[in-house]
Amino acid sequence: MIEYDVIIIGAGHNGLIAACYLAKKGLKVHVLERREIIGGDTITEEVTSPGFKHNVAAHFVAQLASTNIPEELELYTKYGLKLLTPENKIFLGAFPDQTVYVQYKDLERTLREIENKFSKRDSKAYLDYYNIGKKLFEMRVGQLAPPSSPKDMAEAITGPESEDFWWLIKTNMENVLNEFFEDDKFKSYLAWFGCMKGTDPYQYGTAPFAFTPAIMHDTGFSMVKGGTGGLPIALEKCLKNNNGSDQINAEVKEIIIKNGVAKGVKLVNNKEIYAKKAIISNINIKLMIEKKILSPEHLDQDIIRKIKRLRAGYVSCISTYYDINEIPKYKSYKGIPPFEQHIQGLNIDELGDFFHGVKMGKPRTSGMPLLVNCESRLDPSLAPRGKHTLWCATFAPYELKNGKKWDDYKEEYADIMLENLQDYTENLNKSNILARHVDSPLDLERRNPNNYKGYWGMLELTPDQSDFLRPTMELSNYRTPIKNLYITGGGTFPSGGVTGAPGHNVAQIVLEDLKLI
Repeated sequence: MIEYDVIIIGAGHNGLIAACYLAKKGLKVHVLERREIIGGDTITEEVTSPGFKHNVAAHFVAQLASTNIPEELELYTKYGLKLLTPENKIFLGAFPDQTVYVQYKDLERTLREIENKFSKRDSKAYLDYYNIGKKLFEMRVGQLAPPSSPKDMAEAITGPESEDFWWLIKTNMENVLNEFFEDDKFKSYLAWFGCMKGTDPYQYGTAPFAFTPAIMHDTGFSMVKGGTGGLPIALEKCLKNNNGSDQINAEVKEIIIKNGVAKGVKLVNNKEIYAKKAIISNINIKLMIEKKILSPEHLDQDIIRKIKRLRAGYVSCISTYYDINEIPKYKSYKGIPPFEQHIQGLNIDELGDFFHGVKMGKPRTSGMPLLVNCESRLDPSLAPRGKHTLWCATFAPYELKNGKKWDDYKEEYADIMLENLQDYTENLNKSNILARHVDSPLDLERRNPNNYKGYWGMLELTPDQSDFLRPTMELSNYRTPIKNLYITGGGTFPSGGVTGAPGHNVAQIVLEDLKLI
């Protein structure tokens, strides 16, 4: 019988982070990964042509870099993780009237840019916006601890500013942006950036996401050198150096429960592997129940009821990956643009219509907002010498209701996206484009089923699925009612994305239960 102290299901970055913390405490840890490559959504692959490396899910690690996890696991000093951050110019926003706004890491330079491109009033308001965003970030993002209880949250947000903070936490992006700013173009830039969590500007409880650009002045905007896949490679080195192990092509079919205790797992090839002390699942709890990886009979029906009502976000993503000869040249911007560019094809009111179309299964075909990254601009190792990579993406529905199927429609829609991008650029033509790969929302889920219904945040980030309600109140501290069975990943607190917090937090809970801390 094959037996370890701890089995971890899923070699995403959270599973690997948990494994490293536990292995460093002397536990015999084994990580199982269904794919032929570790990393989950933190992977880099040559999906277009040999030598062109594309991050095909997660692109940035700023939130993880703002924690002390890499230092505690010695990822920088011992295991080869290297981060790259942009120079002072970090984002470009291009608007239909050919206005181009550049956000700088330097706050003062950004304030001058806002005054020049939008208004003096908005420049002054942005300073207040930055200060409030900083407080919100410190309170709510990437907490290296389980979520606060409702009582603790209420006690933490007190004082003369408490009403404003409660309002900011509960309102939507449109309301908070109208509260601070007057220029519609600037509001659309901030709103589109806030929508990167997969929420639209009218969803209540999502206003804090609109502060993301302001937070970047402090946290920076970090990429892994050589591609995001360098993160799991560094974590794997840490794991193995601490006598842990991992296994690819090892999909878990079932968690073995005996007398209310998690004992091991059965793989799809019917091989059984056992754990003496703990099993940690990186799989979205809703998916675990639906696929009967965890049989519902082992949980109270009230918990099953709450799991069944969990939702993926209705927003998914279509991504196009290009190999190109030269980086984009913008019609109204001279010089080399920042490596990240936002096409603001819509004002904030029209963004609402855009998301409504996504919700109705009818993606927009003109004037669409786009997220564009030329990552090789920052990291030349991602492409052959003198060549570049380009990622262009927009939000799209998981299911189309326009009479088309994604597998047949995705190339046509990618052409439409390119046409929209060409309205802003001069050189993205056939002579510049060497190759292209397109991932539809279905492909996003196929690559990683944890991207439930094509939603990369695992579970929608709305108030009813956040904080102590993520995924349910009973499960929010990473423990399950089944002895020795724990959960982690983007479907647990605090969120999806590359924060590392769920992996760190579940490891501390397991160590606490084993009386090792």
